[in-house]
Amino acid sequence: MAYPLQPSRALLHPVWLTSLGVLALNDHLLKGADLLPAALTGKLSDVAGMLVAPLLLAALLRVRRFGSWVACHLAVGAVFAAIQISPAAADAWSVAMGALGFPWVITRDLGDLVVLPILALSLWGFVPAMRRPARANARRSAELGAATAGLLCCVATSSPDEEWDPEPLDEPQDLPSDDEGGQELPAFDADVYLSNATAQDQVLRIRALRADVAIDCETVAESPGTLLRSSLFEPAQTWTLPANTNIPVVDHLGGERPCYAAWIEADGLLPIIAMWRDGDPWMSRVEGQGQLGLPGELLLRGSAEALTLDGRDGLLHPMREVDPPVEGSCATQPDGDRVGWSTPVPWGAATVAAVESGVDGCLAIDLARGADQPDTWYLCVPARSFPFVAGDEVELRLVGSAPGQTTFVDAIEIVALDDGLPQALPSMIISAGNGLPSTSGLELGTLPLYSCEASSEPVCGTVERPVSLVLGGEGLPAAEVEAARGTVQVAGEGRLVDVTLMHAQERFVVDPECAMGPVELGLDLELVVTQRAPLGG
Repeated sequence: MAYPLQPSRALLHPVWLTSLGVLALNDHLLKGADLLPAALTGKLSDVAGMLVAPLLLAALLRVRRFGSWVACHLAVGAVFAAIQISPAAADAWSVAMGALGFPWVITRDLGDLVVLPILALSLWGFVPAMRRPARANARRSAELGAATAGLLCCVATSSPDEEWDPEPLDEPQDLPSDDEGGQELPAFDADVYLSNATAQDQVLRIRALRADVAIDCETVAESPGTLLRSSLFEPAQTWTLPANTNIPVVDHLGGERPCYAAWIEADGLLPIIAMWRDGDPWMSRVEGQGQLGLPGELLLRGSAEALTLDGRDGLLHPMREVDPPVEGSCATQPDGDRVGWSTPVPWGAATVAAVESGVDGCLAIDLARGADQPDTWYLCVPARSFPFVAGDEVELRLVGSAPGQTTFVDAIEIVALDDGLPQALPSMIISAGNGLPSTSGLELGTLPLYSCEASSEPVCGTVERPVSLVLGGEGLPAAEVEAARGTVQVAGEGRLVDVTLMHAQERFVVDPECAMGPVELGLDLELVVTQRAPLGG
C-alpha cells in the first residue's frame, strides 16, 4: 500500500537527528571557540542546514504530495542562495527574523553555495521514512520534540553579538509616528480583534486553530473550553502589544472556514479560547489604536499581575481540559483496539495451513496455494472471531459499502469453499471506515448514544461521541451492540451471528496528523461480523 508523505515521521530519522545535533553543537559551541578552523565550522552549519531545513519546513507545512516536498527543497535552496548572492536579500532576511524576535546575523560567502547539492540527499533520502505507516501515539510526542528543537536551532544559528559589518541600506527606514511621538500602527481588516485597554505594554501569546484540523462548529461551540485540546492549535505567536493598540486574533479572509478558534494567554491571564463563526462578527476595518466598541472587540484589562479579557457573549471560553469517562458506554475507545491487516491482502482462494495467535493480539494465518510455500497474512481481530481452522478452504474477497451509502469502507470478507464453490457458512467480514459494509442476509445501522456527551480524547484531541450498532435480518431478532460490551451473539434461521464492535464513534473534531481512522468528520466504525452454523447444526 502506498502511503502519502508524512514529513513528521522522518523527524526521528538518524541522519536528520545527527544533522540537527551537528547544527546545534557547531553554532553554539564550536564557532568562535578556536577548536576548529573557521572555514570548517562555517561549512558544517551549511551542510547540516541543508539536511535539517527542508524536512522541518515540510513538517510545519504538513505537505502530503511529492511535488510539495520538492517545492520545500527549492524554497530552502532559493533563500540560501539569495542571501549569499544579494546584500539586499541578506538584509531583508535579517530584518524579517528580527521582527519575529530572532535577530539573525548573516556572513555572506559565495563559496557557501557549494553545499546546495546536499539538498538532493534530503530530497530522496527521507522519502522512505515519510511513507512509513502510522506508529503509536508516543512517537507523535517525540516527533513534536524533534520539530521544536529543529525550529529553535534553525532560527538561532547566529548571534547578534558576533562581529559583523553589514552593508548599509540605501536609505534609512523610519516608521511613521502619531502626534504624541509614538509608533503609529496601521489599520487592518478583522472580525475578532484584541485591544489592550491597560496602561502598560502587554506580552500576549496567541495560537490559532490549525488549518488541517476538521471541526464540527455546531457541536464544539457548545463548550469549546472543554473540548478543544492544546495540541489542536498552532505554535504560539508572541506579541508585545503597546497600551491602547489593537491586533487581529486570527489573520484570515472571510470564508476560509466555517468557524475560527484561537488560544489566548499571557503571564497574568489564564488560557482562554476565543471561538466564532465565519461572518459573525462581520469583517470590519479596525484602526490600530483605541477601543472602538465593534462586535468582535476583545478588551484586555487589568495589570500584568492580574489580567482579564472581556468580549461579547459567546466569544470567550475559559480553557478547562476535562478527561472523558474511562469506564462504561461513554468511555474513550482506545486506538489499540482497532482492527487491522497486513498488505498486500492475499485475495482469492487458498487453504488455511495454520493459525497462530500473537502476543500483539493479531493472528498469523498461513495460506497455502497449490504446491507453493504458504504465505503468512496477519489479521488483527479477536481470536474468537476467526471461524476457520487449519485445513479449511477459504476465499478472500473485497467488500464495498452498503447499498445507498456514499461513505468509504475498507472491508474484507472471508468465506468457506467446498470443492471450490462458496458456502454460506462459515463467513466473516472485517470492516473499517466511516460507513458500514455490504452484508448478505444482515441489515446493519447505527444509533448515536445520546446519553453520552461529546468528549475530547486526551492524546490527539479527537472530539467524539460513541454510537451503537443495530442489526437484524431474516429470521434474526433485532439486537444493539456497543463497543464497550464486547461480542454480541444472535441466533436464528440455522445460523449464529457474532458481532464485535471494535470502534464506533461519531467524531466532531479530527486531527488528521495524529488520529487514527478516517480523517473526515462523521462516523468512525470498525467491526467484525462472523456467521457460522450453530453447535450440532
